[in-house]
Order: sequence, then C-alpha cells, then structure tokens
Amino acid sequence: MITLDRTKAPDFKHFQEFDIKEAHTLTLNNSLVLHCINAGDQPVARLELIFDAGVWHEKQAGQAYFTGQMLKEGTTGKDSQAISLFFDQYGAFLEITPGVDQLTITVYALTKHFPVLIPFLREMVFDSVFPEKELDTLKNIKIQNIKVRNEKNNVLASKIFRAALFGENHPYGTYLTEELIHAAGREDLLTFHKTHVLKGFQIILSGQVQDKEVRLIEENFGDISMVDATKNDIQHPVSSEVKQRTVKKEDSLQSSIRLGKTLFSKNHLDYARFSVVLEILGGYFGSRLMKNIREEKGYTYGIHAAMANFIHAGYMIIGTDVKKSFTQATIEEIHKEINILQNVAVPNEELETVKNYMLGSFQASITTPFSLADKFKAIHFYGLDYQFYQNYLTSVKNIGQEDILTLAQKYLQVDSFTQVVVGGQQNHPSTHS
Repeated sequence: MITLDRTKAPDFKHFQEFDIKEAHTLTLNNSLVLHCINAGDQPVARLELIFDAGVWHEKQAGQAYFTGQMLKEGTTGKDSQAISLFFDQYGAFLEITPGVDQLTITVYALTKHFPVLIPFLREMVFDSVFPEKELDTLKNIKIQNIKVRNEKNNVLASKIFRAALFGENHPYGTYLTEELIHAAGREDLLTFHKTHVLKGFQIILSGQVQDKEVRLIEENFGDISMVDATKNDIQHPVSSEVKQRTVKKEDSLQSSIRLGKTLFSKNHLDYARFSVVLEILGGYFGSRLMKNIREEKGYTYGIHAAMANFIHAGYMIIGTDVKKSFTQATIEEIHKEINILQNVAVPNEELETVKNYMLGSFQASITTPFSLADKFKAIHFYGLDYQFYQNYLTSVKNIGQEDILTLAQKYLQVDSFTQVVVGGQQNHPSTHS
C-alpha cells in the first residue's frame, strides 16, 4: 500500500503540446455562416444563434436587453406559456443572453430532438410579436431586480467602475436605470428587432452533431435573407476616465473596492504575457494579493486581478470586498504588492508555479464540446484565429523574470488607475455621490 506524504506538494508535470479541436465553418447558400464542432461522448448538442444586437448597437437604452427577453414572450401562434412548455416537454434548456456586444440565443438539448426544436426556434426568433402586456411585466421585474441588486455593494461598484472607465453614455459604461426602463417602448424594440435581429447572424453548433443536424439548420435558416446583415462599423469614443469615485453607505458594514484601467484587447502583443503578470498578482488562489490580504491580514475572503475583454476594448480590474474599517489599508496593501512586482524579480519557483497553473487551466478548459465552442467564440468574434492560442501558450511558457518586471512597470502604474469604493470611507479627499 502506497502512503502519500501530504506535507509535500506533488511534483510538477511539465506542459505537453496538445491540439485544440477546431470548428469547421460552412457558408450556406444565403451566406449564413455555420460553425460546427463535433465532439463529446453524449448525444447532446448546443445550438447558438449570435446576432450583432448588443448594447453597442442601441439607439435607445434597453433595446438590446428587452428585445432579447421578449423573443420568448409570444409569436403569432403561441403565447409565452406555450413557448416555455414546448422546451420543457423535450427536456431542452433555452437561454437568452443580451450582452454589450451581441445577443446570443442558446438551446441545449438531446440531439434527437433537434428536428422539432430548430423549426420552433426559428418561429420564436423571426415571428415574435412583442406583446405589450408581457413587456410591461418584464419591465417591472427588471426594475425590482435592479433595486435589489443595487443594494449589494459589489454590484454597484462594478457598474460605477465601468462607467468611470468608459463614460456613462458609452455602451461599455452605461447601465439600465428605472427611468430608462420606463422609457423603453414596444416600437423601439420592434425597430431594433427588424434592424439587428432579422438582418443577420451566425450559428455555432457544438456537441454530438452530424450532417443531418447541418441539413436541419440549412432547411430552417437557409432561406433567410442575409444581404443587409449588420456591419460592425459603429464607433463609440471613450470619454475621459474618472480617476476616483466613492459612494458612501453609512449603514454598510463592508466596502467593495475596484481598481484598474482601460488597457488593450486580445490582439495586443502583450496580452498573453501581461496575463501572467496579473495571475501572479491576483489571478489564482495562491496569488500575492490572496496571500497578503486574505491569508496574512484577514481583510477579505477573496481578491482577484484579471483582464476583461469586450470586442472593441479591454480593461484590467482588481476587485475585493472588505470590512469598512479595512478599506484604506487594503488599498495600500494592493499598491504595496504592485510596487514589489515592479521592482523585485519574481522567484523562479513562483513563476514556474504560475506558468503550470495557467497551462493546466487552459488544458482543462478544452475538454468538452461546449468549452471548445467557447474557445472558438473567444477568438472568432475578436478577428483572431486558432494561432492566437498557440501564441498564448508559447508566451506563457517562455516569459521570464525580466519580462515580468518590465510589464509591471509599464502597465501597473497606480497613478494611472481608476479607483471606485462603495460603502466605506477613505482617509483622504474623494469624490462623493
């Protein structure tokens, strides 16, 4: 019998080269683009319709969100209850995700049910009637949800942080308010639906799929006109960043802290290497911020540092929730750890640990058909190809101590950060609201 010595960490297993199963792309007769990933051992599949119909394309606030949600509220022949029951009877799961860049409609189901689900999905999307009564109900639900969520410091801090980075009127910085929700009208949604949903989209099909599923898609979506598909050429300039914002909540016991800055997107040459810097700082459970602020100081249950990516922009964020009295001390400790990262070489053992963690996490993230589809989306809609992942892995493997110092000095200047605190008070002047 083998006895494990649990006082010692297991030896590193060095990263091995591996291939990512790539999507196979087809263009149907009407120019509709279909991306297929045939993988997995179970007879299930995920079908995604992806439209250029996110907040980025709005002319009136709320168009993207409510257009997406209203698609399941009624067609010419079915009401919302009939739509819900239809998916339930086949054990299918419908998910509608109105995002800042895109609107995604997703169906998870057993592959054998696709012959009835795909025609129904077409009806739901392209024959939606946007009933006024259901819209009023959705608006009331959304208002109540916003009121509840805005009581949470972390939710409010993240909203304010993005507004401070991009501007309150920028698609990446705006957020729905009760006033904006009341102003969203049915005619606005019909216009958005006609302009951005009916004009063009892409399909991603992943799971245990064969030629018959492809034929089903062509039969049901191959006659839709794609001539006037929405072009991704809309521009929204970023307004000047607000450097500091504090929202005092006297009855709050905690503070939510957000620090960061607008930075670059995935196509930047430093993206992969800077991801390693942030991983060391606060990207995993053994990171420096976690060891200092959680384990040593006991200020928080968790703190993270990461890159956030949109199609047209990217930013870095450091976020945590702490007891109100620890607010200023936590910010000072974050600055301290950044200063060390900029001036003291990372020990080789720590760097190797982070590299192995990142490479292992990547390998674990490509083991299912749906995660493979997610990996495809994460490059395709950013104008990248699969070479991005090979470059990413190579950059992580080859980054050295001097690279870490240089990148930390270049991108982690604390005086360039935007800082948002919700709940706590600071010991120096700040902007209040």
